[in-house]
Amino acid sequence: MHEDRPTRSTRFSVLLCRDCCCGTETKHPDFDHQRQELELQKAAIEAGGSLHRVKCLDACGQSNVVVLRTPERGRVWLGDLADDASHEALCAYVRAGALGHLPPALEVRRFAPSTASEEVEGRCNLRGIPVRES
Repeated sequence: MHEDRPTRSTRFSVLLCRDCCCGTETKHPDFDHQRQELELQKAAIEAGGSLHRVKCLDACGQSNVVVLRTPERGRVWLGDLADDASHEALCAYVRAGALGHLPPALEVRRFAPSTASEEVEGRCNLRGIPVRES
């Protein structure tokens, strides 16, 4: 039986930068990075997407970087996601399928990546290094 719903791979994916300066208590000691990852993963799965933990996206000036890969919007880079308000906005947007306009709380955190960061992200093929699935 053919299912009309898009497959997970055609929906969206979330790349979560970790294991470098992003997601460490050194840079953001008062933020729960583990909770962020677990809740973001749950939101992505609920919406039919996926979360992938990435070693480093080479955008360390932004800190706590997320890249949303969506068929509708392409790649959306978000940084400085180390507070409860931005975390909750991101989870709600992802839970809704990462569709439509970014909410204001996320739009202000959107940034244009460097060429080097885009090259690193482009090598994240969701199957091998430097991506490690959660």
